[in-house]
Amino acid sequence: MKSPRSLTQSHFRALSDAFLPTQIREEPKIKSDKSRPFYAGEIAWLYNECGVLSFVQGRLPDAFALFGLAMQALDNLEPDRERPGPLRALVSLNRAIVDIERGRIRRAANTLKDIIPTFSETADKEARLIAEGYLALTFHLAGNFDQAERRYKSIIKELVKLRRSRSASIFSKHYADLLRRRGNVQRAQAVVTEAIQLAQEGNHEDVRHLAILSEAKILIESPLEQFKPEPIHSRLDMVERYARVMGIPRMTAEVHGLRARLHKRSGDLRTAGSFAEKSLEIASLHELQVRKASDLVLYASINLKRGFRRDCRPLLEEALAITRDTEYYAAYAQAQELLHGLERSGESE
Repeated sequence: MKSPRSLTQSHFRALSDAFLPTQIREEPKIKSDKSRPFYAGEIAWLYNECGVLSFVQGRLPDAFALFGLAMQALDNLEPDRERPGPLRALVSLNRAIVDIERGRIRRAANTLKDIIPTFSETADKEARLIAEGYLALTFHLAGNFDQAERRYKSIIKELVKLRRSRSASIFSKHYADLLRRRGNVQRAQAVVTEAIQLAQEGNHEDVRHLAILSEAKILIESPLEQFKPEPIHSRLDMVERYARVMGIPRMTAEVHGLRARLHKRSGDLRTAGSFAEKSLEIASLHELQVRKASDLVLYASINLKRGFRRDCRPLLEEALAITRDTEYYAAYAQAQELLHGLERSGESE
């Protein structure tokens, strides 16, 4: 019979293999004595793995707290926080990713810049590329599209060479989102197709479903002559079923947000508003600040189309407050544009 320690480690290894988007799956190399309780490094590792699971599910406050506990557990092993050891650097990487989702984009970027040099370009190449990929995402969210695009392209190329299909798929998805944002829809479609294929190759179902959501965004914004709601609904139904079964609220929130956009484009503004509210509720509950800012702008734009102009100002002001703190450029620009439109119309208070 396995010891409690080996059972626990096996359990979290399975979780890591199933979900982890950012991890190099090596257990800490600590001398084991099975007659003793967990060592500090093992405790830190378990906190880290629990944090990863919470992150994947979209429970960001829990994830952030768990990564903080992992850092505390490492204080005796790797006491120098200014020059982190390999395990502390890995936990810092995971916490930086949570910071991005929570809207702490500047702080995440600073953390990533600090830890990237600690990863060897040979022994820790994948970890280094992942950290660089998320740094590219911070540039993307802050509106520095040129720099983000250059970084995405080189990072994806290297990850594909290393046969790291999961990480390559994640950053291909983000790259497709960037291309869509820049109006290069044809190229975005090609890149998101690659993201889906990469996820399929590695049997990474969570990543594949996220890439399918990015594909749905592209289809929603397709030219009028190519716009077909039925295939988009089919994709969203599939992802929503997966998110419900796996218990991933952040994925559910994105599905609701895309349904809102789809119904808005189809002219069903009442249903669009209902789905925007649902997405906003989940984003608020789980501190998904980047998601929340987008949802606030979306909900305001729907209300504007419905003629509920006076309801728009508080939504847009809250979105602006979030985006100022987070440097989330895209939502900031959209919120400013809508607010200026309200002021020009003379309908706002």
